[in-house]
Amino acid sequence: MVKYIIEYDIAAIVITLTIVFSFFRKKSISTKLTKAFTIITTMHLLSSILDLVTVYTIENPHSVPVWLNYIVNMVFFTSLNGVAIAFFNTILFVIEEKKRSQEKFRKFTYIPFVAEVILIFTTPLTKGIFYFDANLVYHHGILYNLLYVLSLFYLVLCVLIIIRDHIFLSKSQILTIIFYTIAMFVTVYLQSVFPKLLIINFISAISLLLTYLSLENPANYTDKEMGIFNRRAFLIIANQKINSGKSIRIIGFQIAGLKYLNETIGLQRKSQLLQNISDLLIVACGNNPLYRLSESKVAVIINDDEKKEKHIIDRIKIAFAEPFRVDDFSLSMGVRITTLVCPEQAKDVDNAIDLIENMLQNLAEKENGTTAPADKDLLEKISREHTIAVILKTALKNKEFFVVYQPIYCVEKNEYTTAEALVRLKHKDFGFIRPDEFIPIAERCGLILEIGEFVFNSVCEFILHEKIWEKGIEYIHVNLSVIQCMQEKLHQQLFKIMDSYGLDYKYINLEVTETSAIASSEILKSNMTKLIEKNVNFSLDDFGTGFSNMSTLVEYPFHTIKLDKSIIDSAFRDEKARIILLNTIKMVKELKMQIVAEGVETEEQAHDLKEMGCDYIQGFFYSKPIGQEEFLELLK
Repeated sequence: MVKYIIEYDIAAIVITLTIVFSFFRKKSISTKLTKAFTIITTMHLLSSILDLVTVYTIENPHSVPVWLNYIVNMVFFTSLNGVAIAFFNTILFVIEEKKRSQEKFRKFTYIPFVAEVILIFTTPLTKGIFYFDANLVYHHGILYNLLYVLSLFYLVLCVLIIIRDHIFLSKSQILTIIFYTIAMFVTVYLQSVFPKLLIINFISAISLLLTYLSLENPANYTDKEMGIFNRRAFLIIANQKINSGKSIRIIGFQIAGLKYLNETIGLQRKSQLLQNISDLLIVACGNNPLYRLSESKVAVIINDDEKKEKHIIDRIKIAFAEPFRVDDFSLSMGVRITTLVCPEQAKDVDNAIDLIENMLQNLAEKENGTTAPADKDLLEKISREHTIAVILKTALKNKEFFVVYQPIYCVEKNEYTTAEALVRLKHKDFGFIRPDEFIPIAERCGLILEIGEFVFNSVCEFILHEKIWEKGIEYIHVNLSVIQCMQEKLHQQLFKIMDSYGLDYKYINLEVTETSAIASSEILKSNMTKLIEKNVNFSLDDFGTGFSNMSTLVEYPFHTIKLDKSIIDSAFRDEKARIILLNTIKMVKELKMQIVAEGVETEEQAHDLKEMGCDYIQGFFYSKPIGQEEFLELLK
């Protein structure tokens, strides 16, 4: 009788035990994914061990009761074929974690496996999968190959899933799934051709090792510096707890000064300090896991227990009451704390983490040990921001933004010779949403570039269609956001749009703030040089605010300086401010730049600013921002 080749099974057991040791030795969170991986590892280990056991029982049928032989083989086939569905579920949980939604078809995927188990455990009656003849010789039944077919079914599902949801998987994860799928197809073929070659568990063990390294590694959930759980772990656990419907409390705290430690005490001492802080926090929070949300922000999740919350907060304050010692350094670290009850104050994990981070940001300047519960007004603000972010995406898609124009009066020519283009948004439910509200949100959620492109296209089309040069308009001011100014190829993008309309570049004047200039210094200078060479001019907007720096006037080739409304209002209330304004205008004129006075609202302001030497005046005294048709009528 030909002997089974069992060496591959022995190797499979060694590999699987190595994975088990590593997996359970490291700190990991309890998620659907970790549970699925635990199941697949357990099934695989059981399958590998039972494969060896069945070899013995099959080869020694007279020394083992036939009923025990049946049971051992039935459990073996169940665990072996259960690996395929466990692997498939592991992939699903990886994807669901990224999508934060559960597949509706999941329960239907268990049907083939249930049918498989029924076939296996009824085999003593049907002899469908395997049986022992009168001489106790082991044979495969007529339905034996159906087990391979059902296993391949799950492999096909794996392929279809990664085709559909590949964007939610990393390259290494996709390669692991592809390797496992191809390897199992080849292995199933080899096993069917060479039934004595027990290779399935060995190849499966190799795939399991790759799965462990790419799909489910406890290190993925651990912050290496502090040895506690990381932001990813927090998002998963908080999401599970909030969705469970049970009330929980989140304590968030910010450790002041961490971002300066590299420069002050060095990397090695910083690592030691972080570990000391981590050890104290673990003691303070008891058996409740800690999560590092960012460099200086940490959170702990507890059950809805106000007394327990207070106890933990008191212990955290005690931990930071005394200086931390690292070698010969003694460092006092401040801590600010906020608390949040979910789902009462935050209905989902994104809302919860936004609220925690915003609250801690607001407490940053407060004294050490300050504790404040989540603020209702801040929660409403965050909720509104989320709503507006959704509105912005819809508005871009449905082209709901529109551009208005505020005429700019030329003192020398005594008429309107230019205007500023301003973007506006009106929503059916929210009404007009102010630009100073939606533009910062657009910058944070990555939509500002699309909005900027829409405005620039609209202006170019308006200039060309209405031939505004024939109506006395020399150029239109168009605002650039901070993000636009940071685009290395901004000049190419703008030239491309203007060229698509066949527009003379001289009809555009781009406005940037000093904040934008500082944030994108070298990139902006490069873009300005290329655009100015083609007759596009630039204006420095909001000059006179707290950010103003005289060196900006020297470093950047601005054509026009726009004086902010605040400096003008101050000049008409205070004599010292008036002197500053007069000297600012004189200085700008000597630098051969033109001046626009913004926010002019009275005849007195307009008259005096003309006398002071301003070239242009913009404000409600002349006109508020108006639509295209109204602007054209005004020019007539």
